[in-house]
Amino acid sequence: LLRALLDLGKISSPAKVNSWAEVVNLCAVRRPPPALPDAFAAVLESKSFAFVEDRKVVADKYWGVFHRALGCAERLVYRGLAWGDTEAQLLAAALPRCTGLRELDVSDNRLTSVGATALAAVLADFSAL
Repeated sequence: LLRALLDLGKISSPAKVNSWAEVVNLCAVRRPPPALPDAFAAVLESKSFAFVEDRKVVADKYWGVFHRALGCAERLVYRGLAWGDTEAQLLAAALPRCTGLRELDVSDNRLTSVGATALAAVLADFSAL
């Protein structure tokens, strides 16, 4: 069963799409690495809110969820996401917050020695792996 989040707005000319497989290929939304709270807050700066104060509320909520979710995660699976070195480096930046991590799966991606080295440098500090 293929599961994908699709952004149908990526279809600029519906007449040129001939099959469901083409829709999935064209519109699939890639799963990004977890964004650090500061990076998430920076993205929020470009968003509109009905009440300006809500931006801080959302950023604070994300901070809490980020630390609770990643802090207790024992297993992270990012297999087959077509990630490259940039995504690996972003993940490496988030991994120190994963204090309960026992298993990390980044197989079937497009990492080179640059991304692998970034991950290895952080993972060397994990005694449970």
